[in-house]
Amino acid sequence: MKRLILIFCLISFLYSEEGNWGFAGSYQYFPVSARILSLGKTCVALTGDVSSIYFNPASLAYINPQQIVFSDALLPLGATVGWLGYARPTKEYGNFGIYLNGLYSGKMEITDEWGNKKGDKFAEYNILTSLNYAKEISYNFGFGFSYKLIYHHISSYSGIGHGLDIGFLFLGNNPFSFGFAIQNILPPRIKLIEEVERYPVGVKGGIAYRLYYDKFIALFDLTSIPENNIVEPSGGIEYKPFRFLSLRTGMDNKRFCFGFGLEYPMIGKTIGVDFAGTYHYESSGFFPMTYYFTLFLHFAGFRLEVSPRLYVFSPTSRENNVLPIRIFVNTRREIERYQFLIKDSKGEVIRVFKEFGPPPREIIWDGRDDFGMLAMDGKYYYECIVIERKGSVYKEEGFLSEIRTIGPAGEIFFKEKIKPKEEEKITPPEIKEEKIEEKEVEEEGEIIIEEEK
Repeated sequence: MKRLILIFCLISFLYSEEGNWGFAGSYQYFPVSARILSLGKTCVALTGDVSSIYFNPASLAYINPQQIVFSDALLPLGATVGWLGYARPTKEYGNFGIYLNGLYSGKMEITDEWGNKKGDKFAEYNILTSLNYAKEISYNFGFGFSYKLIYHHISSYSGIGHGLDIGFLFLGNNPFSFGFAIQNILPPRIKLIEEVERYPVGVKGGIAYRLYYDKFIALFDLTSIPENNIVEPSGGIEYKPFRFLSLRTGMDNKRFCFGFGLEYPMIGKTIGVDFAGTYHYESSGFFPMTYYFTLFLHFAGFRLEVSPRLYVFSPTSRENNVLPIRIFVNTRREIERYQFLIKDSKGEVIRVFKEFGPPPREIIWDGRDDFGMLAMDGKYYYECIVIERKGSVYKEEGFLSEIRTIGPAGEIFFKEKIKPKEEEKITPPEIKEEKIEEKEVEEEGEIIIEEEK
């Protein structure tokens, strides 16, 4: 029992600010994924991540692809936290989600009030499952709720409760988004032996500043639990220097958080892994660090996908002299316009395809720029943007193809070198004619002599 008390005191202290964090259901304020932890638990105004619905159900309204996320954490003294979530967007009926969260303390020995061991062991764990729904009720304004079932077990005692969270999220055309959520607006009540534990109501508000199509995100949250006199600020930053890499950091008044994410896009899906850790700087490192690991899969749903058909082509050859580019897009609303940019290795735009309405299923690039000149040899990249009518913006970028110039086909002949012969004497035509005349004269003379005889 002493170990159990120590575990919860330590966990509460690791995730505490001003006020009393030793209340029922305080584990609901733990981060549930590595991305959320690395941002300092700052995610009320964050979109595009199913794990953010744990703190604001309205963020589910802006999830486009289907998502499956699994996360595991190693807490001090052998305790563990696991989380599994799934999001399913639809075009007409809003988005649906479900998650399962568990906290397990491990096996502990039972002792009496004097600390004497009795030889038996017990475990304490909490299991929380939630059904979630969210929808964009007006232009860039979403609402969502989470209905929770909670099972609490300790030793031979257990109890079940249920609760409700609600959230709002405004995602404007400007780089700012705003989120607001009320946790336990319907407070769960769990009875183990005689007393009923009531989970307190919590209020969370946040703002996000997004740049370059979410390549850079800065977030700030404020969490308040009035019943326990708790006010907790937090902030985080995420930067994506490359398509496959995300760098993150966050902090509050007691902890410094850090982490990174790796993702690998494939046709029809994206897989990835996130890692995060915390350092409790207020205790000067006395409390051990906490680590989170997360695996995720994004697939199907609403997305934009670009698939070049050739990795290398030559505009001057007889074969493979053009580059077919397949474009697949599935959106919630009607597409207002699209833009497809081709860039060189320095990031300069050399060719632009754009038009009002949806993009074609396939774009053919002949290796020329907007002025009709052949592009130089080298690697080229693309950036494709599809904009819904009063809705989301879909963006995809990456490697397009490489140009290697090949000249026109032909044949090469080798001619053998002939040595010059000795010069022959050439008799001028006049001399030959004179000789001929002399011969004729001689012949005539011979004839005349014969007649005289």
